[in-house]
Amino acid sequence: MIKKAIVIILGLTMSFAISVTAFAIDFSEGLAAVMLNDYGNFGFIDKTGKVVIPIEYQRAYSFSEGLAVVVLNNKWGVIDKAGIVVIPIKYLGLGSFSEGLAMVHRNIVNTSGSITKWGFIDKTGKVVVPLKYDSVTDFPDGIAVVFKEDSFGEKQFDERKIQMGFIDKTGKIILPFKNKPFDVYNGIFST
Repeated sequence: MIKKAIVIILGLTMSFAISVTAFAIDFSEGLAAVMLNDYGNFGFIDKTGKVVIPIEYQRAYSFSEGLAVVVLNNKWGVIDKAGIVVIPIKYLGLGSFSEGLAMVHRNIVNTSGSITKWGFIDKTGKVVVPLKYDSVTDFPDGIAVVFKEDSFGEKQFDERKIQMGFIDKTGKIILPFKNKPFDVYNGIFST
């Protein structure tokens, strides 16, 4: 963003542009997330540079499938192109939508304390795949890799402590959990 300034020095009038530092993510679906140093927060601009969603979020991510992930007060949620919150800003983390689903994680409180679990929500915020996994990936071609046990905690990757499986978009297990990582070559899975 450029601001214009006029300075009068000893009777001479000078006009020059002052640059305002801004950080912008690439345009996606006609809008770009932008952070201005004046605010330290993110919002969205259109291709003319006009702010169309207020600069009020701690972080904002590109639009995908008409929705964008935003962070406010260290909680994650989703807005539409009008800036309306369509999925409450309440999650610890949330991925962009892909094939109609987004990965999401929250702290789950059980008898052994509070633990972070991952699952998937649809565009309405409905949990489609329960938050029961230690880690997940997106759904390229309708299949996600999911992990159980302490796969990405403080411990290093260890084949004895990790179980890896594959699920479809309904949460149905399509390749059972194994302690040994899968290899993928040209779309074919092997152990």
